Amino acid sequence: MSHTEELASFRSAFPARPPDRNRISHEDQLVRLGVEDGVRFLIEAPIEGVAPGYPPEDTRRGTGCHLWVIDERGVPFILEQAPAAARLHDRVAKHSNLTGGEPAHCGGEVWFEEASTAKLWVSGGSGRYGPRSPEEMESAVAVFMAFGYATISLGWDEQTNRALRVLP
Repeated sequence: MSHTEELASFRSAFPARPPDRNRISHEDQLVRLGVEDGVRFLIEAPIEGVAPGYPPEDTRRGTGCHLWVIDERGVPFILEQAPAAARLHDRVAKHSNLTGGEPAHCGGEVWFEEASTAKLWVSGGSGRYGPRSPEEMESAVAVFMAFGYATISLGWDEQTNRALRVLP
């Protein structure tokens, strides 16, 4: 299936929803960041010019963590520590900064391998748009794969019924 078809299938199966407003602690978290702020859109692999990184093994953050969402525009993503985020209250980008607080289908974190930007790790780590089921997480990973990336999912924790945010 092409990435366009995979995105359409994902959007059909998992409707867009507004961000969890309980997780919005400051109005800056609803400011939409744009291309001029470092937002990029997932394109067919390989991708150039992204900060490489590696997912965490036992801490909250690895290096080079990018936030992603699936919305009606595609799959926008931004480096969590993007320079433009320094002007925001929390000094880091939030998933809701990718959408301006508008609905999205799903969101999480992605790390691009340093040696090859055709390989990446994906988590559903988002308090605002995270996947609601293991099936939704698997389908989100399928979207990244349809773009041609060798994709490793951090997976799903059956005990907490949430996407894993660290390497298992």
